[in-house]
Amino acid sequence: MKKLIAILLTIIFMLALTACGSESSNVESAKEKETAAATTEAATEQITEAETEAVTPTEAETTANKAASGSDGFNLPFISDHTAAELIKYNVSELVALMGNDFDLERCGKRLVHYSDGGLCFYNDKTLPGYAFFLNEAEADLHSLQEAGKSDDEAFSEIKENILSGKYKDYDFFSIYGGAKYNNEITSNMGYVEISEITGSYELGPIIGPTAMRQPIELEPHATVWYESVEGKVSYERKETEQGGIYDFYNIEEAKTVNPKAIKIEVVKNTQQIH
Repeated sequence: MKKLIAILLTIIFMLALTACGSESSNVESAKEKETAAATTEAATEQITEAETEAVTPTEAETTANKAASGSDGFNLPFISDHTAAELIKYNVSELVALMGNDFDLERCGKRLVHYSDGGLCFYNDKTLPGYAFFLNEAEADLHSLQEAGKSDDEAFSEIKENILSGKYKDYDFFSIYGGAKYNNEITSNMGYVEISEITGSYELGPIIGPTAMRQPIELEPHATVWYESVEGKVSYERKETEQGGIYDFYNIEEAKTVNPKAIKIEVVKNTQQIH
């Protein structure tokens, strides 16, 4: 009998040990799962933070990457607070100083619309983005230098020195492009309808060439808006002007429907009115 009791006690003891081991294993497994879950969560948070840091630009990067693009393809580093009414008061030397005494020269080129045979401008799209100033006097000097046998590089270098030395007192007109401002309401990449609503007039200038739709701005300073091509999109009709001339004009109602984007605004400084 004693032997049977001993055997039963041994069996009970072994069963108890097995149960404790199983419970301990389950506890350890649960702890391992909790640890793994915590590790995974921490890793996920680190990855999320890293991704956020990677895709969220700093304030400096946001400012640096703030670009404006007009329908003419210009990408400016920023849009300045300058306006036509302010810039028209500056002479050449003052504009050069505003550019930090550093500028580029261009003959004709994409900053110009209505000229087809010349036009020399100076500009700095980093310090004064979106404005190019045209000097007819410098254009005449450029021709003279080239006729005297100067290479293009030599002639342009001398014109640049003339500008820096103050030889040219004033410019003739300037071009606004790339989304830069005419005033605090009108920019050089707005639509025809939007500009017309601000100026209170849908008036268009006579057609010059097959693709030029242009609109006078009768504000101060006077300017002309040049729009992207409407050839084949807007019909035109012949009209008599108040001065008695007969010219072709684009149909205003069709122009409203098409609503082309501006590509340039040109502001005349001297008394010669381009529009």
